[in-house]
Amino acid sequence: MTTLVPFTPSLAPSSPPFQFQATLDGQQYNCVVKWNLYSQRWFIQVFSLSDTVNPILTQGLVGSSNAAPLASLTWSDRNGGTVEATTEAPHWVPLGRVVTFTIAGALPAALNGVWRCVADSPTSFYYPLSSDPGNITAAGSFSYDVNVVGGYFASRLVYRLFASRFEVSP
Repeated sequence: MTTLVPFTPSLAPSSPPFQFQATLDGQQYNCVVKWNLYSQRWFIQVFSLSDTVNPILTQGLVGSSNAAPLASLTWSDRNGGTVEATTEAPHWVPLGRVVTFTIAGALPAALNGVWRCVADSPTSFYYPLSSDPGNITAAGSFSYDVNVVGGYFASRLVYRLFASRFEVSP
C-alpha cells in the first residue's frame, strides 16, 4: 500500500527542514528534506530512528510528473507476450528507447506494475507480459517515476512534483 506525504516546498528563510517518517524495506526511517543554498536545490536525507546525525542516504530531490491516462492496453503473444499501450497524448519518449514506466489503475491488476517499456510510436509503447491477463476492462495510467532511494532500498520513494507529495511504497 502506498503512503502519501504532502510536501509543498517553501524557500522562506525561517522555514525549518521538512521531516516525515517512512517505512522502507519494512523498517521505519526519518526523512528530512532541506534546501541547499549552495546548489540551489532540495535534498532528502534518510536517517535511522536511532541516529539523527549520520544520514544513511543523501540524495538530490528529483520530481516525477503526474500520471498520464492511457487510451488502451492490448495483450498479444508477440515476442513471448507483450502489452501494447496507447497513450491519449504523445509520451515524448524517442522511438526505440527503453524507459521504465509505472502502470497503475489498469484492470486486470496483472497489467499494473513497474515495467521496462519500449517506445514504438509517439503515442504507444509496449512491455513484456508472458501470460494473457484476460479481458482488459480499464487502461489506467502511466508515469515515469524517479525513485529517490533506488539503489539503496528496494522500496520506492517518489516525489510527485505537480501533486506536491511523496509516495512511499514498501
